[in-house]
Amino acid sequence: MWGYVIGASIFGVFINNVFMQIGINYTLATNASLIMGLTPLATTTISYLVFHESVHWKQILGILSGFLGVLLVVLKGSIKNLMELSFNLGDLLVIGSLITFSLSFIFIKKATDSKFSPEMIILYGSVITSICTLPMVAWELRMEGLNEIPTDILLWILVIYAGVFPLGVGNMIWNRGISILGPSQCAMFMNGVPLVAAIASLFLLGEPILWIQIIGFLFIATGVFFSSKTYLTKIEIKQKSVEVPDLD
Repeated sequence: MWGYVIGASIFGVFINNVFMQIGINYTLATNASLIMGLTPLATTTISYLVFHESVHWKQILGILSGFLGVLLVVLKGSIKNLMELSFNLGDLLVIGSLITFSLSFIFIKKATDSKFSPEMIILYGSVITSICTLPMVAWELRMEGLNEIPTDILLWILVIYAGVFPLGVGNMIWNRGISILGPSQCAMFMNGVPLVAAIASLFLLGEPILWIQIIGFLFIATGVFFSSKTYLTKIEIKQKSVEVPDLD
């Protein structure tokens, strides 16, 4: 059972973030967004190979619809943006981040099925990840020549916020969702990241939302809808299979 918690921590937090943080330095944010948009497909494939989960046509339709939505949002519907895409070593690292992130869904599901609560997974995962990360932090600080602890209050507020909300509360809620819905259904919600980023850019940076992006949002919502329908269909099948026949 502890192997699942360790696996979720190593693959989902440590290796995943190392690949992403290094890879994003050598590729475009557009490339990274499109690659991470394949998370539902990768997760569904892994779930099929590991859990032998059946893949419903609605699920495939939802994945394709969601990825089309991501394409429209990220590329803003421009064929020129699509043709100008180029790939390099950074993209391979982001793909590694995608694969390890999808694998972590499996470990989280296995851990929660083994009676580990999402809160305990976050607690132990944070400790394990910190142990793995500290040597790398010390090495990076030495390479950058930073021998003093930063004293900027705003910087520490941002660090504390990132640790408490996105990493702590966010991951706890995410793990709870995986324990209830399963890896494949939760992965579909990853396509909502570009949507949130576009909305945040509107309010924080003043960047307008294009009509083609709104169409992309609708495709993403459609993908989540079909994925949810697949989940409900599976629940109905399970309920019918456990119904006790009337002996009268």
